Amino acid sequence: MKDIFKDYSLNQFNKDISGLIKDEAVNNIKLFAATDEAKLSVVLRPSKDKDFYHGLHPSFSSEKMIDLLFKRNGISNNDFCKIISKEQTKNSWFKVSDVSGLDTGFDLNQSELETLLFGKSILQMASHFGFRFQCKKTVADELKKIIARLWREETEKSNYNFNRDYFSKEKTFFFQSGKNQKGIYIDFLGVWPKEIIDKLDEKIHINMDSDLESSELVLEKIMENTPKSGNYITLSELYGMSNESTNLFSEDKFKLRDGNIYYSGTMPRVTEIKYDTDHPSSEQIKYLIMYVERTTFATVDCMDNPMIMLHPFFGEVYKGRLLYDFLLDFDRYEDEMQSTHLYNQKENKTNLQTGYENNEIKNINKYLKRSFNTHTVAVSANIETADQYLLVGKRGKGTIDVGEYYCSVNGQSEFNDENVSFYQDSVYEDLPTLDFNSKKRLDLNNEIQRETIAELGISMFEQDWQYYGVSYLSINNEKNDAESDGKTFENASKVSKRRMHFNVLTYNKSYSSFEEVYTNHENVTEKFENSLIEGIRLNLYKDWKEFLKHSIEKISGFAYNHSGIMSFSILSISMLINFINKKNNADIASLGVTDYFEIIIILLYLAVLFNKWISNKDVRQHRRTVRFNIRKFKNDSNNKSNSLAKLFNKFNFSKHLINKKEEDFQMHVILKVMMGLYFLQKKEK
Repeated sequence: MKDIFKDYSLNQFNKDISGLIKDEAVNNIKLFAATDEAKLSVVLRPSKDKDFYHGLHPSFSSEKMIDLLFKRNGISNNDFCKIISKEQTKNSWFKVSDVSGLDTGFDLNQSELETLLFGKSILQMASHFGFRFQCKKTVADELKKIIARLWREETEKSNYNFNRDYFSKEKTFFFQSGKNQKGIYIDFLGVWPKEIIDKLDEKIHINMDSDLESSELVLEKIMENTPKSGNYITLSELYGMSNESTNLFSEDKFKLRDGNIYYSGTMPRVTEIKYDTDHPSSEQIKYLIMYVERTTFATVDCMDNPMIMLHPFFGEVYKGRLLYDFLLDFDRYEDEMQSTHLYNQKENKTNLQTGYENNEIKNINKYLKRSFNTHTVAVSANIETADQYLLVGKRGKGTIDVGEYYCSVNGQSEFNDENVSFYQDSVYEDLPTLDFNSKKRLDLNNEIQRETIAELGISMFEQDWQYYGVSYLSINNEKNDAESDGKTFENASKVSKRRMHFNVLTYNKSYSSFEEVYTNHENVTEKFENSLIEGIRLNLYKDWKEFLKHSIEKISGFAYNHSGIMSFSILSISMLINFINKKNNADIASLGVTDYFEIIIILLYLAVLFNKWISNKDVRQHRRTVRFNIRKFKNDSNNKSNSLAKLFNKFNFSKHLINKKEEDFQMHVILKVMMGLYFLQKKEK
């Protein structure tokens, strides 16, 4: 790969990207190491401690969570604290790096912090599972209001500082609703306090006389002065909160409701980055080494989604403070570390790429040394088809960023771990290629390949994986929190989402055409990741002469690739002209069986072409060509306009029709980075 930042500095690229995403939910991304004249090598270096996992241990599965929280006669706030304390003391399910040398400001010692985070992580895990109830729309509408009110009132008893509107949202950590083929459904997610269940039992009951699947139930409103008849049960009985003789809790009914799949996989957690640009072995290679330990998806889920701390169970008082307040302190500390070391450093003004990279990595290492976040490593790839379409995917229902467009391939790298039963039981492309205990080189090529097979079904490529570079992505809550004083977060009371992970950015070209990839998408293992696959062909030109040249090359290429169709079309036109000439010359008598047979052949040929055109309509609707004059792209860093913004305006799909409906092209931040890199790559070519 050529030096794509030769005329457009890495510093300027990051500034332009930052300007494009400043108002988005994920509002910070930075490319801190990139290929130039030298190739970039990225490897992982596992820690020497082979027994340590940062966060929740992978052997703590959803089955263990259900056994711990649901197979008992209800849990009060105090019961929950006793349960997690006993479990953590006995099994040390949750561990974090040593906090003794850090000025965290926590009023908890390490053991107390780990116990509290253990409780948070298993409640967050439980929020993905629940009971599904079918009900009438009138019942659903009334019930949504009642549930929101009861949860809000229960939380207010704990004097939490929170956004009251959260409990009325369509999707919370305890509730979601929607439509399916049977009508309106409501999901009760996670662990519900007994106080709320008892109040709901006064208003609704569950009808067991139904023809629904075994995993579904029917909710009905209790009518005043109407005695209960038929086969009905209460929520208390369903949740196992009554006496043991009527404990009807069933794992057949308490199922995964939030997402398409759940397992707590094992992932790399970066603790330090070493960058060597002057290695004695080779001046043509830059060596980036990520020192890693292991963490798990359940830990990432716990760290990234803090709304679960609003659960009434965290309203218990410990050391004179609410458990909720300790959790909020923990999140504020992470915000402060990101703010201090990633966002508020002196501007890196050097135009020398190596100097810029070293300075960025120095700041990242300061942050990594002090942070308790998961810092996982994702793999991202631009895949170009044989007919030069860049693949992009629209994230499907149940994914983390539903509705947003992502780059061709994007997923978390994982370690194959014997503690994760899912790896042993699932299909081959779900089996991670990284081995934490290996003494050999650990790079991410095979993980990228695995994700490409799982998401797109592509396994054959024209070349080895080419590396653009490495970036980190995060959420800057200093920008998001309106109540923050902008410096210390001491005035911040809003519970905010977090995310911080690295992306290794790559490129490859497939032997498959866009049509082949698109039609095969229904058969891939992770088809749920993308609800749509789109293809974008990027044509760059400097002036009208080059534009004309590209157009002629495109027509010539089409003719070459469809030479059979072109030849038969020319022959058919010649036959048709010959037939018309004979007819016009009144030479009807000379028309024989052969002439009429030729006409039949032409009509059949046209019918076949028309049928093929109709059958390819769906494929054509999901691909497009974008033409861009590269003279509009300014490389001057003093230019006040954002050069990348002009490029991305070309990708606006607001007028792009999908199935006769306008389809917005909402680009996730990782796609904006990858699209920018793809443009620079094409520009250099």
